Parts: sequence; C-alpha cells; structure tokens
Amino acid sequence: RRELHYPLGRKRQMGRRDSMNPVPSNKPERPVVLVIDDNKDIVWFISKTLSDIYEVKESFSAMEALEMISTVQPALIITDVMMPQMSGLDFIQQIKKDKFTRHIPVIIVSAKTSDSEQAEGLNIGADAYLTKPFSSVVLFSTVNRLITNKKELKEYYYSPESAFEYSDGQPVHKDDKEFMDNLVKVIRDHIEN
Repeated sequence: RRELHYPLGRKRQMGRRDSMNPVPSNKPERPVVLVIDDNKDIVWFISKTLSDIYEVKESFSAMEALEMISTVQPALIITDVMMPQMSGLDFIQQIKKDKFTRHIPVIIVSAKTSDSEQAEGLNIGADAYLTKPFSSVVLFSTVNRLITNKKELKEYYYSPESAFEYSDGQPVHKDDKEFMDNLVKVIRDHIEN
C-alpha cells in the first residue's frame, strides 16, 4: 500500500475503498460548508439557513476547524473574525498559504464593520465579507454564487475551451497564437534588415 500525504497533516492509504473513498451512491453529494464561530447561536442560524441545500459542518474554533479540514475538505468556509486561540484572519492566512486549501472560497461574518476592517479581511483572502447582523437571504445568495463560480471555473479549466484566447475577435488556440506572434516578430525583425 502506498501512502498519500495531504495538507495539514492528512494521510491516506491507497487501496481498497474506505470512508475517504466510499462506494458510489445514487444520491448526489451535497457540497460541504464549514461554519466557524465561537457563538453557537450564529453557527445554528447559519446552519439552519444553509442545511436544506448544503451539508453543514460546525466548528466553534479556528483550531478545531483546521483539524476538520484535514479530514473533510469543504466547498466553502464561513468564519467569524474574533475568536479565542486563533482569529478568523489568522485562520484564513493559514488556509490560503496551503496549496491544497487556498482554492476554498471564504466568507467572513463579523461584527467588525469599519471599511478598514472589511478591507483587511478581503485583502487577507476572504471572498466576501458580511457584517453582523446579516441577512439570511444575502448569506444564502453569497454562498450559492461562490460555490457556483468555483464549479464553473473548474469546469472551464478542465475543458478544451480553456486552451483558447481571443485575438482580433477570433478564438485562437494559445499555442497557435504564440507561434503566430513569434512568426510575426521574426518576419518584422528580418524585414527591417
């Protein structure tokens, strides 16, 4: 058996099906949303808002959330900023510097409402910043949009269309464009001589 190393200390043995590689089921998997807040009422409210569509995992500290991410990779993370032991901003920095978790969209929900505090959260790597009290409708729409964007980007980059870019209003394969650009440069260089 081979052992794979995953981010944040994850390890998994290759071989027979296990809990990380379950037998396929007919039910479509619901995206996992990890909610992190030391306020249990906020966690309950967010879970209640999202649980009809998403599988919600709850964490009451950033340290606990880091442990959870080592076993379950969420499609999206919602975190508070002010928490004991590790702040939400430190948590975001930690997951954004890890190549296996930096792609996970993050929403901050916080009582910190100043423009500079919101800008700090976004500059650290949050994809959205909602101030408390927040609307469940806005939260739900933000979660949907971020998860949909992530899925669409993944589909695009795995599609043949991602190998094309527009040149003079026409789609051209990137390799062909590079070749043509180099050819034009060589021709121009030699015409001047």
